[in-house]
Amino acid sequence: VTDFKIVGCNVHHNNSVNQEAIRVAGHASNFIISNCIVHDNTNIGIVVVSRVSFGTPIYGQVKGNTCYNNGHDIWASGIYCDGASYITIENNISYSNDIGISLGCEETSGIYISHDNIVRNNICFGSKRGNFEIGASQSPDSVVSNCIVRNNVFYHVNPATGTEFRVRKARNNTIENNIIAPVNYWSSFYVESTNYYTNNNLDYNFYIPRQDGKNYLGTHNVISNTIGFVNAANNDFHLSSTSPCINKGDPATLIGTNETDFYSQTRIKNGVVDIGAAEY
Repeated sequence: VTDFKIVGCNVHHNNSVNQEAIRVAGHASNFIISNCIVHDNTNIGIVVVSRVSFGTPIYGQVKGNTCYNNGHDIWASGIYCDGASYITIENNISYSNDIGISLGCEETSGIYISHDNIVRNNICFGSKRGNFEIGASQSPDSVVSNCIVRNNVFYHVNPATGTEFRVRKARNNTIENNIIAPVNYWSSFYVESTNYYTNNNLDYNFYIPRQDGKNYLGTHNVISNTIGFVNAANNDFHLSSTSPCINKGDPATLIGTNETDFYSQTRIKNGVVDIGAAEY
């Protein structure tokens, strides 16, 4: 199946058991899932999934969707790319799910690589387990590789049950220009297994200060107690004029064709991209 769209759907209050509210699987390519509202389902909201038994989706776009209240303590994501490749996930808002957005690979039959996916200009907040996850979670031979995760907001995961940003089996990924801001610093970042965590580039991210004497990965991060959102309490994640994230992203960031920030504004102003999903 190729060249199809799933647009403007409202999918909600389904008892989906171990399935998903919106699912693209198998030999699918050049597709778009956009402007859907997916909420209050018992499992994953939107999934693009691959298995050796039925094929791999490629060259898809998941854009401008709203996903909330999906999953009930079963590690279900608002948006999940599971084993697929060349998928772009952008300009979505995902909140109060078990997990906000996840790049994973659950294939268990031998070596399997989910690769070259992009996650950019999304906002995830208030998740139970984690606002973002990357990495394979089942077979020791499967991995998530060569993906780009940049210019997102990962904000205020549930501090009692979750981690803001979790890495599993992942290698050669670029993770930059993100606001990673939990309530408490110990919920910021978790690497599940260093045996499978290789050659990932983490830098130019915003973090709140640590209090354990250790450093975050990267040498160009912004470390501050103040993010400078306009009004995060009312879900306004624009940057204020005093935000330390303005013009502090990676100067070498390459902007995609027709890419905008989360609020549909020009992604780079004043020559250097801002950290986060909104350009000041």
